[in-house]
Amino acid sequence: MLLIDLGNSRLKWRQWDGQTLSPVETVPHQDGQLGSAFAVHLSALSNSHKASVSCVARPQLRDALERALDHADIESEWPASPAHGLGLSNSYSQPERLGVDRFLALAAAYSVAGSACCVIDVGTATTVDLCDDQGIHQGGLIAPGPVPLSQALSQQTALPRAADQMPSQLGWATNTEQALQLGALHTACGLIERSFKLAQIQLGCEYAWLTGGGAAWLAPYLDIPLKRDDDLVFRGLILHQQETHGLDPL
Repeated sequence: MLLIDLGNSRLKWRQWDGQTLSPVETVPHQDGQLGSAFAVHLSALSNSHKASVSCVARPQLRDALERALDHADIESEWPASPAHGLGLSNSYSQPERLGVDRFLALAAAYSVAGSACCVIDVGTATTVDLCDDQGIHQGGLIAPGPVPLSQALSQQTALPRAADQMPSQLGWATNTEQALQLGALHTACGLIERSFKLAQIQLGCEYAWLTGGGAAWLAPYLDIPLKRDDDLVFRGLILHQQETHGLDPL
């Protein structure tokens, strides 16, 4: 089975044989197009006839992915966040409006921890989601990711583009480009650290789960106990398969 995570800036996928996951593969997408790279990869996946897709991207990207899968004769299913499922109770009054990637990641973390969880996903957006010991979703937060935040300031003001290279440490900038980047990083770290401290006080969380495309480079800047897991969305898709189709656990 093909497991696909279609996010706001990247398409990631892995194959799952019911026991093991293949290494993750990634292609960026731009302007509502997946490009030819994914189609080339699909043509090589002769042993995958079904796909489970987590999608939070724009409708035109979803349509493009559906067409690509149909062309490759791969049957696809697209889970949505339920009111109750995968061990969680959704707190949204309209459950399906909770991003499915957020629900899947929280479900995967809770399935491992079996207790209150604080899940932080760092990518185009930075999201925070919490559940208590009983798996009841306590709500969450959405903020711009560090890179879009610094880019937005450059686009909306006369400030120059933020520096591309990551600073070696959180500190004070000595030029405007670096100041934009460090400001965005401080903002992200402040949001994450404050969110975890509240989760610690209110729910007794011992550590924060950190996932997403920006997790690897942001983790060293965070002064909180962390559990890194870049596979939470994929593991959530596996949980969905197990619950809906009665498959054996991974």
